[in-house]
Amino acid sequence: QKHLKELKPDCFEDLITMNALYRPGPMEYIPSYCARKHGREKVEFDHPSMEGRLKETYGITVYQEQVMLLAQDLAG
Repeated sequence: QKHLKELKPDCFEDLITMNALYRPGPMEYIPSYCARKHGREKVEFDHPSMEGRLKETYGITVYQEQVMLLAQDLAG
């Protein structure tokens, strides 16, 4: 509940993303995700080519599908 209050979801995708982040591994990215969503932290990408895949999640790799697509982009 604490994280949802901080996130202030305004669309269904916010709830889906929070559900994906609320796991032992990615849980550490929740504060950064919330801060980026509300403009308190700059959205940065490790490489410009990653922006297309990570734009919706504010530069944070949230979903396994994103990992696979990034790997596919890298491999060509």
